[in-house]
Amino acid sequence: MKYMYETIIIFTDTLSEKQYDRVVHEYKGKILKGEIKAETISVDKLGKKKLAYEIKGSKEGWYAIFKYATEPDKIPTVERFIRTDVNVLKFITVKTSDEDDEEYKEVDTGEELYSDSPTVEVDKSEQDDSDAGNPNSKIDAMDVMLGFADYVKVS
Repeated sequence: MKYMYETIIIFTDTLSEKQYDRVVHEYKGKILKGEIKAETISVDKLGKKKLAYEIKGSKEGWYAIFKYATEPDKIPTVERFIRTDVNVLKFITVKTSDEDDEEYKEVDTGEELYSDSPTVEVDKSEQDDSDAGNPNSKIDAMDVMLGFADYVKVS
């Protein structure tokens, strides 16, 4: 069974914009091919942003979010090649939904596209029901990485 995942990666600010584009393209290729063979849904390049705190001497970083569907046993492989990249300051992988979810079916499948961060799952059973119809209530990987999510199980 495949699940939807989001992996947020913060790359070092020493990369130029051209190098950042190349690295993001390489990661997309690694996620689509090789051992992972995931279905890439989207790659969001957020560009260079100021960090909330200094990481490995950097005050800024290049952000990228990879959203893809794969089997759970492939996630350690994804994290292994991220962890060994010297250009990576920090990363996190979050399971966002099952492949059968309606959100997965509605996503465009077009070609748009160094820390020991744990994989986390959002525990939706503890979310407040009053937010059920609110589109802004969805917890995503960025919320978890920035510490905005209250209901998180670390696995």
